Amino acid sequence: AEDNAGNREGDVSLEDRSITFGIDTRKPTTSAPYATSARRGTTATLKYKVEETGAFGPKANTVTIKVYKSGVLKKTLKYTNKAVNTLQSAKFTVPGTWKIGTYVFKVYATDDAGNAQASVGSNKLVVK
Repeated sequence: AEDNAGNREGDVSLEDRSITFGIDTRKPTTSAPYATSARRGTTATLKYKVEETGAFGPKANTVTIKVYKSGVLKKTLKYTNKAVNTLQSAKFTVPGTWKIGTYVFKVYATDDAGNAQASVGSNKLVVK
Protein backbone atom coordinates (compact mmCIF):
# COMPACT_ATOMS: atom_id res chain seq x y z
CA ALA A 1 0.00 0.00 0.00
CA GLU A 2 1.11 3.58 -0.65
CA ASP A 3 -0.29 6.94 0.56
CA ASN A 4 -0.31 10.30 -1.27
CA ALA A 5 3.06 11.23 0.26
CA GLY A 6 4.70 8.16 -1.36
CA ASN A 7 5.11 6.18 1.87
CA ARG A 8 4.77 2.45 1.51
CA GLU A 9 3.76 -0.02 4.16
CA GLY A 10 6.19 -2.82 4.95
CA ASP A 11 9.62 -3.61 6.35
CA VAL A 12 12.93 -2.34 5.02
CA SER A 13 16.21 -3.89 6.13
CA LEU A 14 19.28 -1.64 6.41
CA GLU A 15 22.27 -3.79 7.25
CA ASP A 16 21.30 -5.34 10.60
CA ARG A 17 18.48 -2.86 11.29
CA SER A 18 14.85 -3.24 10.39
CA ILE A 19 12.55 -0.25 9.98
CA THR A 20 8.79 -0.60 9.71
CA PHE A 21 6.82 1.95 7.70
CA GLY A 22 3.10 2.50 8.01
CA ILE A 23 0.41 4.34 6.14
CA ASP A 24 -0.87 7.52 7.79
CA THR A 25 -4.64 7.17 7.94
CA ARG A 26 -5.17 9.58 10.84
CA LYS A 27 -7.21 12.60 9.83
CA PRO A 28 -6.36 16.08 11.07
CA THR A 29 -8.99 17.94 13.07
CA THR A 30 -9.88 21.60 12.64
CA SER A 31 -11.37 24.08 15.07
CA ALA A 32 -12.32 27.75 15.08
CA PRO A 33 -12.29 28.47 18.82
CA TYR A 34 -13.21 32.17 18.70
CA ALA A 35 -16.01 34.17 17.13
CA THR A 36 -14.87 37.53 15.74
CA SER A 37 -16.23 40.78 14.41
CA ALA A 38 -15.09 43.44 11.96
CA ARG A 39 -16.46 46.51 10.28
CA ARG A 40 -16.92 46.63 6.53
CA GLY A 41 -13.73 47.86 4.87
CA THR A 42 -11.50 46.76 7.77
CA THR A 43 -9.43 43.65 8.42
CA ALA A 44 -11.14 40.59 9.89
CA THR A 45 -8.94 38.14 11.80
CA LEU A 46 -10.21 34.56 11.88
CA LYS A 47 -8.53 32.32 14.47
CA TYR A 48 -8.27 28.62 13.72
CA LYS A 49 -6.32 25.52 14.65
CA VAL A 50 -5.42 22.33 12.79
CA GLU A 51 -4.45 19.43 15.02
CA GLU A 52 -2.44 16.59 13.53
CA THR A 53 -1.02 13.47 15.13
CA GLY A 54 0.22 11.89 11.88
CA ALA A 55 3.83 11.04 11.17
CA PHE A 56 4.53 13.63 8.47
CA GLY A 57 5.80 16.59 10.41
CA PRO A 58 4.49 19.84 11.82
CA LYS A 59 2.63 21.20 8.78
CA ALA A 60 -0.86 20.97 7.29
CA ASN A 61 -0.56 20.48 3.54
CA THR A 62 -3.59 22.68 2.78
CA VAL A 63 -5.90 24.85 4.86
CA THR A 64 -9.02 26.37 3.31
CA ILE A 65 -11.30 28.79 5.13
CA LYS A 66 -14.69 29.55 3.63
CA VAL A 67 -16.96 32.39 4.76
CA TYR A 68 -20.73 31.98 4.27
CA LYS A 69 -23.75 34.25 4.67
CA SER A 70 -27.10 32.40 4.87
CA GLY A 71 -25.50 29.34 3.26
CA VAL A 72 -24.03 31.32 0.32
CA LEU A 73 -20.22 31.22 -0.12
CA LYS A 74 -18.86 34.77 0.10
CA LYS A 75 -15.07 34.34 0.48
CA THR A 76 -12.45 31.57 0.21
CA LEU A 77 -8.99 31.81 1.77
CA LYS A 78 -6.38 29.15 0.84
CA TYR A 79 -3.07 28.41 2.52
CA THR A 80 -0.38 25.74 2.17
CA ASN A 81 2.17 24.35 4.60
CA LYS A 82 0.65 25.89 7.75
CA ALA A 83 1.89 24.91 11.20
CA VAL A 84 -0.30 22.47 13.13
CA ASN A 85 -1.15 22.13 16.83
CA THR A 86 -0.95 25.90 17.33
CA LEU A 87 -3.47 28.72 17.02
CA GLN A 88 -3.24 30.45 13.63
CA SER A 89 -4.75 33.63 12.16
CA ALA A 90 -6.26 34.21 8.73
CA LYS A 91 -6.80 37.85 7.77
CA PHE A 92 -8.75 39.50 4.98
CA THR A 93 -10.39 42.84 4.28
CA VAL A 94 -14.17 42.69 4.68
CA PRO A 95 -15.66 44.09 1.47
CA GLY A 96 -17.59 47.32 1.90
CA THR A 97 -20.42 45.75 -0.10
CA TRP A 98 -21.09 42.99 2.45
CA LYS A 99 -24.31 43.37 4.42
CA ILE A 100 -24.14 43.97 8.15
CA GLY A 101 -24.93 40.77 10.02
CA THR A 102 -23.69 37.37 11.09
CA TYR A 103 -21.56 35.22 8.78
CA VAL A 104 -20.11 31.75 9.40
CA PHE A 105 -16.54 30.71 8.65
CA LYS A 106 -15.52 27.07 8.27
CA VAL A 107 -12.03 25.55 8.39
CA TYR A 108 -11.01 22.63 6.15
CA ALA A 109 -7.55 20.96 6.06
CA THR A 110 -5.58 18.08 4.60
CA ASP A 111 -2.33 16.60 5.86
CA ASP A 112 0.69 15.62 3.75
CA ALA A 113 -0.67 12.09 3.33
CA GLY A 114 -3.84 13.48 1.72
CA ASN A 115 -6.16 12.85 4.68
CA ALA A 116 -8.98 15.42 4.92
CA GLN A 117 -10.15 16.74 8.27
CA ALA A 118 -12.32 14.48 10.41
CA SER A 119 -14.83 17.28 11.07
CA VAL A 120 -15.13 20.91 10.00
CA GLY A 121 -14.36 23.59 12.57
CA SER A 122 -16.60 26.66 12.38
CA ASN A 123 -17.52 29.87 14.16
CA LYS A 124 -19.16 33.27 13.62
CA LEU A 125 -17.94 36.44 11.96
CA VAL A 126 -20.12 39.45 12.78
CA VAL A 127 -19.88 42.20 10.17
CA LYS A 128 -20.69 45.67 11.51
